[in-house]
Formats: sequence, C-alpha cells, structure tokens
Amino acid sequence: MIDVKRFEEIKAKITTLKEKKSRADGAIETIQADWKRLYGVSTLEEVEALIDSKKKEMQENDALIEKWYEELKGLTNWGLV
Repeated sequence: MIDVKRFEEIKAKITTLKEKKSRADGAIETIQADWKRLYGVSTLEEVEALIDSKKKEMQENDALIEKWYEELKGLTNWGLV
C-alpha cells in the first residue's frame, strides 16, 4: 500500500513532467515554424534532405573554385611577379 506522502510526491513529479513536456512541445513547434519560415521545410526528414542538398552544392562549388584556381595559376606567370 502506498502512503499519502508518497502519492503526493509521485503526483507532483507527474505534474512537473507534464509541464516540461508541454514546454518541449512548444519549443519544437517554434523550431519547426522557423524551419518553415527560413528554409521552406517542416519536418526533420525535409531538414536532413536540405542539409544533404546543401552539402552536395558546397562540394560542387569547392570543386569549381579549385578548378578555377588551377586555371588562374596556369594563366599567370608567377615567376615574373
């Protein structure tokens, strides 16, 4: 049998956890609204796909920069500079 004091402790813990869950749910909603507003995505899966897309784009841009840099080096006679 559970005594009244222990019952009240458990009840208080449950109330605290419900409040924390409610705050966490609110934070998640805010973050998702920001994702939608800033990036046009709503779900974690869409965010992950966007990140993958941006990583690929960044790699492609890095490759272009490297290519153009090598081309620039070939066009410049650095020994005369």
